[in-house]
Amino acid sequence: MKNPEASARISNALPSARDVLAGFLVSLVALPLCIGISVASGFPPVAGLITAIVGSLVVSFFGATALAIKGPAAGLIAVAWGAVMELGAGHATDGYRYALACVMVSGAFQIVLGIAKAGNWADFVPPSVVRGMLVSIGLIVMLRQIFPMLGVFPNVSGFWQLLFDLPKAFLNMHPIAGVIGLITLGFLFFSSRFKSRLFLFLPPPLLALTGAGIAAGMAHLDNPGEGSFLELSYTTGPQFFVDVPSQFRQALVFPDFSKVFEPVSLKFILLFSLIGSLETLVSARAVDSLDPRHRTSRLNRELLGVGTGNMLAGALGGLPMISEIVRSSVNISSGARTWWSNVFHGIFLLAYLTLLSPFIRKIPLSALGALLVYAGFHLAHPQKIRQSLEIGPEQVLVLGATVLLTLSVDLLAGLAGGVTAKLIFLLARGLQLRHIFKPRVLLKILDDHTHKVEICSALVFSNFLSFKKMLLQLPGQKSLVLDFHACTLIDHSTLKNLWDFKSRYEENGGRCVFLNLEEMTSHCSHPLSMKFKKKYSS
Repeated sequence: MKNPEASARISNALPSARDVLAGFLVSLVALPLCIGISVASGFPPVAGLITAIVGSLVVSFFGATALAIKGPAAGLIAVAWGAVMELGAGHATDGYRYALACVMVSGAFQIVLGIAKAGNWADFVPPSVVRGMLVSIGLIVMLRQIFPMLGVFPNVSGFWQLLFDLPKAFLNMHPIAGVIGLITLGFLFFSSRFKSRLFLFLPPPLLALTGAGIAAGMAHLDNPGEGSFLELSYTTGPQFFVDVPSQFRQALVFPDFSKVFEPVSLKFILLFSLIGSLETLVSARAVDSLDPRHRTSRLNRELLGVGTGNMLAGALGGLPMISEIVRSSVNISSGARTWWSNVFHGIFLLAYLTLLSPFIRKIPLSALGALLVYAGFHLAHPQKIRQSLEIGPEQVLVLGATVLLTLSVDLLAGLAGGVTAKLIFLLARGLQLRHIFKPRVLLKILDDHTHKVEICSALVFSNFLSFKKMLLQLPGQKSLVLDFHACTLIDHSTLKNLWDFKSRYEENGGRCVFLNLEEMTSHCSHPLSMKFKKKYSS
């Protein structure tokens, strides 16, 4: 069932010229994103670069994935920012050091997950819940970053409080910083509608921040002082720009473990571990689907690598890391062949941090805010809701519950609420309590080359892990028949996982057949929508 050949290709790969070029191009995309994510997280701007460098120069050598890029991601902004604010109780510097301790401990927990072979646990979280979490994070990032994009610094922090204060932010917009932020945002949306070879070597975010820096310099936004525009007074000065140290060693900050066992710290350790691991595993699988050579990531080893990287990044002052899908997609489209592209991406980022810090300090915070508003919009894109609705109305209900609880409480409540909502819906559709975590199946050996598995209950996200474990214990390179004649219900995530399993089984030389699946009724026209039996007696 495993693919040792693919694993060997990951571990023993040698670098190529294509890897150097891909690493350089990814670094151009990563530079503004790492800085922006750091600022939005309440960490120093350099923290994201530290994480990307550690992820590249350390985690890459674990050989878990071929083309995935490690670094900070927008998906953890809400958790990191919440850790700094809550742990610091208004003192950002102290909160930052307490948050670093949480990052380190969460890394140790991820190492334990990897050793415990929990790499498949992401199958337990329904895609609608993952999608709801990403939409929530996108909304939070957008709302929080609109304020700095306009050159305004709010006094409140809660989502609904910020939403209530949003009209006031536009009324009090800084006439220079705000205009630069809005123009930057407009350029990013405009450039996304065009495909140009220029954008391959000069990514739009890099162009946008460069242009914003030039405009801010021409408007003397960096000169301390005051000005007026249409009878409105405003201030100028370095507080409107990114602040990075001139020397790399000055960027290193060490964690404070004095609060690490307090309940609020334990909450964020759990959030960093669960959300970061989930995003890493989902991204690694997505990168596998994009890999031209169809290599398979070793998910348990991925958790070990990312956990080690988080311990080291937290020790040095960095953000938590994951396998990041956007930069990984750029890596693949740039022609990367091996994991060495990630290493070169880190080498280039280290060079930028060492040699280009004076230029980085010319980036306006309003332009970074615009970049993150743009990133948040893509996380919360209305298309995600439309895609969920196409799969089935229950997907939107689960997504909505996840979003509402995340925005009102936190990501942990959103995750738990989304999973609970999905279970309640499945119980209403016929899932029996005794089969929530373990389906009823019958294994029959028809001959030396053919195994038949009859599913005699509902097969859903909560019991798929035990079902998959049973399948993985069967010998590979055989004929495997999955008979759904007595199956009462299959949800969307399980149906998708079944087709993925079939594909991998046949790639490894076996043959997998779905029998009587067409007898089940689809919830809607989508090929992966929920399937059920109209009449069934247990």
